[in-house]
Amino acid sequence: MTDENPTPNNENFGTRLLSGFFNLTRIVVRFLLIILLMGLLALLLFGVPYVYWRYVTPTVNEFKHMASAQVAQELLNQRLLDDLDNMQQRADTIETRMDSEKQQFGEIEGSIDALVATQQSQVELYQKTQHAVDEKYQTISDQITTLETKLVDMNTSLEQFGTSIGAVEEKSQELEARLFSDDEPINQLRRDIQLLKAMELLTRSRLFMSQDNLGLAEDDILSARDLLANLLVPEAQAEALVDTIERIDQALDNLPLSPDLATQDLEIAWQLINLGLFSHSVEDSSTSLSSTTAAADLTATPQATETITPSVTP
Repeated sequence: MTDENPTPNNENFGTRLLSGFFNLTRIVVRFLLIILLMGLLALLLFGVPYVYWRYVTPTVNEFKHMASAQVAQELLNQRLLDDLDNMQQRADTIETRMDSEKQQFGEIEGSIDALVATQQSQVELYQKTQHAVDEKYQTISDQITTLETKLVDMNTSLEQFGTSIGAVEEKSQELEARLFSDDEPINQLRRDIQLLKAMELLTRSRLFMSQDNLGLAEDDILSARDLLANLLVPEAQAEALVDTIERIDQALDNLPLSPDLATQDLEIAWQLINLGLFSHSVEDSSTSLSSTTAAADLTATPQATETITPSVTP
């Protein structure tokens, strides 16, 4: 080719080779640039989606997951806060209830203590009452024993009064026999009958006093005094009659407060009538009117004996 078209300047082979090398270099560089551009284009076309799929998409998904997790965490935190608030409220409610229950337990404990103290006081009161009842029972037992003893004494006294009344009946029969006899004056018989009535009233009044029936005893004593006050006696018996009436007055004065002294006064009056005023004394009656009034404080009232009424009146 060079042979057919020789250059005018007759360039040598080296220059042409260098020029061809430069041209080749330019061609190679251009080719490489084209390849590089094509590679960059291919990289852009295929590498960017790959990088986006390989790195960006997971990162975005991770960010989305983290956002969802954060929202869930916030919801969980809010739920935990709500639960904590509810638990705090429940704890406050439980604490208030426990305080109320403690107060109630304190009140119940106080009530139990008060109940125990009341029960203890009731037990002590019961023991004291039982002790008092035992003492009262012992006292009543002693009183019953005393009353039984006094009842025996009273029965003895009643027997003695019966003996005295029997003596008075004998005297009455004797006076009745003397009333229809011509041996004694009629006035003396009348006085003896009045004295006999007075003795009977005094005897019966002492019987009433032994039965603790002071009202009937006082009535009989007053009746006997009236009989003796209206009685006409000889001058020799006037002093004995005055002494007898004084003794009866003393018995009336002692009757309300001291029945024992009244009984002794009536016994003396009875003896004065028997020994100082009767024309014939009743010998069997000296022992029948002894002082036996131990049963005068009995609360029960025995039945009164039958009243003896002389058949002959003045």
